[in-house]
Amino acid sequence: MRGRNRIRLGMRAFLAFAALMLAMPAFAQVSFSVTLPGDAKTGPVTGRLIVVAASSDTAEPRLVIGMNGPPSFGVDVDALKPGNSISVGQESIGYPIDLKRLPPGDYSIQAVLIRYVLAKRSDGHSIWVPAPNPERAPAFLSGGNLYSKPIKVKVTPTSPAPIALSLTETISRPNRSSIHRGSSTSGSGARSCPISGASR
Repeated sequence: MRGRNRIRLGMRAFLAFAALMLAMPAFAQVSFSVTLPGDAKTGPVTGRLIVVAASSDTAEPRLVIGMNGPPSFGVDVDALKPGNSISVGQESIGYPIDLKRLPPGDYSIQAVLIRYVLAKRSDGHSIWVPAPNPERAPAFLSGGNLYSKPIKVKVTPTSPAPIALSLTETISRPNRSSIHRGSSTSGSGARSCPISGASR
């Protein structure tokens, strides 16, 4: 009898575990491959790459990055050469969720690469920092940065990976008169985006 009771208890525990697993939400196992085109008029680029997964009706996801913005995922880029690609996967830093917890659904996906320059500190050490930004815009909106055209993607738990993006566009640099007027961002919390990076 004791043996049978143990088997029954074991079966009940197994069934309870299986029911729990089925009740858990299914997250998409997705990643991105971002390419710097071979004909890009730039040398190797070092900086911070951000991929934004906004709602499907968002025209330019890169413009709504921020504390109150859509899921965004960032990785460091070291001397990315034209024609090469970089992967943004489960190891990326995500906000407000990690990439592995991205729910299935319809998204507008876009990538932006924040250019860094090597700066020497007063103590003699050199660090990578976002390129000079005279317009005082958030780093990811600064002139000279590269970005991809947004694409519409349906993400499912069985989505083929990776999703391909290409940095074909460049943010134009504002003229001096617009710089003097300053810049502003609308309610997205963009200035304090936790994944945009500051220096390294």
